[in-house]
Amino acid sequence: MDPIDLSEIADTVYKGPFHARQVAIGGSFYEDLGNLWTRSFDDPVGEYWAVKRGTGLWDVSALAKWRFTGPDALAALDRLFTRDLCGASAGTIRYGAVLNEHGRMFDEGTAFILPGEEAYYMGNEEREPFVEHVRGHTADLRVRVENVTREIPNIAVQGPGSLELLSHLTRADLGALGYFRFFPEPVELAGARGFLSRTGFTGEVGYELFLLEGDAERVWDAILAAGARPFGLDAVEMMRVEQGLVISEEDYFPGETDPYDLSLDAFIDPGGEFIGKAAAVATAAAPPRRLKTLAIEGDEVPEHGETVAKDGESVGEVTSADRSPRFGVLALVVLRAEVARDGEVLEVDGRQATVGPVPFDAEGRARSDPRHPLRIA
Repeated sequence: MDPIDLSEIADTVYKGPFHARQVAIGGSFYEDLGNLWTRSFDDPVGEYWAVKRGTGLWDVSALAKWRFTGPDALAALDRLFTRDLCGASAGTIRYGAVLNEHGRMFDEGTAFILPGEEAYYMGNEEREPFVEHVRGHTADLRVRVENVTREIPNIAVQGPGSLELLSHLTRADLGALGYFRFFPEPVELAGARGFLSRTGFTGEVGYELFLLEGDAERVWDAILAAGARPFGLDAVEMMRVEQGLVISEEDYFPGETDPYDLSLDAFIDPGGEFIGKAAAVATAAAPPRRLKTLAIEGDEVPEHGETVAKDGESVGEVTSADRSPRFGVLALVVLRAEVARDGEVLEVDGRQATVGPVPFDAEGRARSDPRHPLRIA
């Protein structure tokens, strides 16, 4: 995506309640599918290190949010989602995918389980094919499905300093909150109320706040004043490639990509009864393609779709790539299964590229105890 001139933004583009604050401190932006995402504050590498070694603040309001309510709310989400949600307790978050009838990915995201007759799906898709898929496969159930993206702004506070910083702004016991859990009852933070989760898209210890009521700008100001540094997608891109975190329209294409191409095996529960299960089970026994990381020689970042070769023969393609401040040029690639082995030496644009794991940065800092987080020296 190319950065945009703010004067050219249509009135219909969703900017979110933190936009003016970010403009005032030098933010630049991308527009994607009718939503505005922060690009950077003119120093993506500095923003990267702020998250890795301190605390970063990211506006994630454009994240798609779908609310399920009614007696069959959980059953409806369970039918659409590749994770088995039956019996999941309130406060549970699970990552998985939404597949079409042919086992191809519509989307990937997280399910939030609330008490009673309510659940949320946080993902990427709001376009009509996805809406039709959701409506069509839940029409026989007692459930109401609403797109509440623009009603629930959200921010991510990420990095090893996130617990200490947020603890001064809320009475909630953040240290007791497990990884991929959230407080199922809204908590108060800096005078506003919302769902607070221990999640993120950076590979670091962190939290996300989904605002339900209160002054959003006041929350932003309080977190900034407490010492967090704002960051945007340019820094996120470096971090997510290190972590093997995929995004739509880059690593997969809705309605086209097989989830096993992205090595999402652990997030497809074979015991569930989700849409697309039969096709998924058929592929699971011997997936022909796998997601891996390539460490590439040199400084040039390959383009999306660039060929990965072995002995002059195409064996895969680049889906995402960036220059990591820690590891050099890295790429997420989908490879033929027979070459998707750590240590395998391949080529990208004539340069040596060595296959590595996903995530490439596998220290597990996001899962570490936020009271004593693992830190990068």
